Amino acid sequence: GISLARDVAARSVDLLLVRDLYAVHQLLQDTLANNDDVRYAFIVSPQGEVLAHTFGDRFPTTLVAANSVGSGERFHLQQLETDEGIVWDFAVPIFDGQAGIARLGLSEDTLRATLGGVTGQLLLTTIAVSLAGVAAAIFLTWLITRPVLSLVAVTKAVSRGDLSRQAPHWANDEIGLLSTSFNAMITDLADSRAESDAYNAELIRRNRELAALNIVAQAVSQQHDLHDMLERALRCVLDLMNMQAGWIVLLEASGSRPQLACSIGLPQAVARQEAELGFLNCQCSRVVEEKTTLLITPLKETCPVYQLRLQNQQIVAGHVAVPLISKSQVLGTLNITCSQDSCFASDDLR
Repeated sequence: GISLARDVAARSVDLLLVRDLYAVHQLLQDTLANNDDVRYAFIVSPQGEVLAHTFGDRFPTTLVAANSVGSGERFHLQQLETDEGIVWDFAVPIFDGQAGIARLGLSEDTLRATLGGVTGQLLLTTIAVSLAGVAAAIFLTWLITRPVLSLVAVTKAVSRGDLSRQAPHWANDEIGLLSTSFNAMITDLADSRAESDAYNAELIRRNRELAALNIVAQAVSQQHDLHDMLERALRCVLDLMNMQAGWIVLLEASGSRPQLACSIGLPQAVARQEAELGFLNCQCSRVVEEKTTLLITPLKETCPVYQLRLQNQQIVAGHVAVPLISKSQVLGTLNITCSQDSCFASDDLR
């Protein structure tokens, strides 16, 4: 209020000296329009005459004597009771009082709004601090109970058979010692399970090998015709390995020229071409020379079964060649195709 009143006093000095009362009136109106808290403004001459005001046609004459500036005072403030509530009246001398006194009335609306805003902020701050306190209490409770809850969760997981979990070690206290002991127990259980699984897997593998040998042996023992015996044996092997196609190649007595003995799942022309040309264009010759089972993948483009699509729509990606040996002599090879989705592992080769 003092700042606004001084601004009006300073800007009205020259206007009053030249008696430009219209400009003074306009100055007061602009001050009233640009400041929402200003309720009125007027200027009083040294003789007590109202020179300009913002009240329009009805100026309250009692307002002139409501506030004044004494000699030597730079301003004077007076609180007034009005119909609009409390109004603070500011009086500032113009040109040390020689040109008159600038009066300005300021309401408490902004002050009360500011106080209300500050009160609201304090209330929100109080609520925020309370919520923060509650959150801190919850966090501390969680921090204290976290090791126990984690240990309980790991215990439940182990009871379900999950031995990959480990209890976290939060601190070197009783819970930490319990977690370390529990983790050691889990490690021992996991080692025991791994040994048991490996032993069971070995038993299953050996049982599978014996079953395969037994089934093939039964198949070949029931047939007297060589072609029927080989075809039945090939079909048993395909069923055991869950594969789709294969063929058997026999070598002549000289051990050089191969011939197709039987085939399943392959076009006859492709099987015959594979039997006749396979040893020339493929690594099948190594099977005969080294007398060892060989997984041939990827196939060369010259291989007759290269990119061949089988009945189940799978594409041939390779094949395994097994030497048929009798009395240290290779009599031929048994061949089984495989796709990219299902190829042979070491156990399958055995």
